[in-house]
Amino acid sequence: MKKIFYNGTIITIESKQAEAVLVEDKIINKVGSKDEIFRLADESTEIIDLKRKNFDAFFYRLP
Repeated sequence: MKKIFYNGTIITIESKQAEAVLVEDKIINKVGSKDEIFRLADESTEIIDLKRKNFDAFFYRLP
């Protein structure tokens, strides 16, 4: 299942500035701008508004 997280502070290992994250089956597949990540969504993608909260990538596996 795909999930997109956006509208929050995205914390990554590389300290890369990001607006959104795509997670598939609990694995981070892509970190980038909101536009870039939303283009990867399909009709089954769950869109999660972080409401300005933190998203800590350390809780997900990387490919």
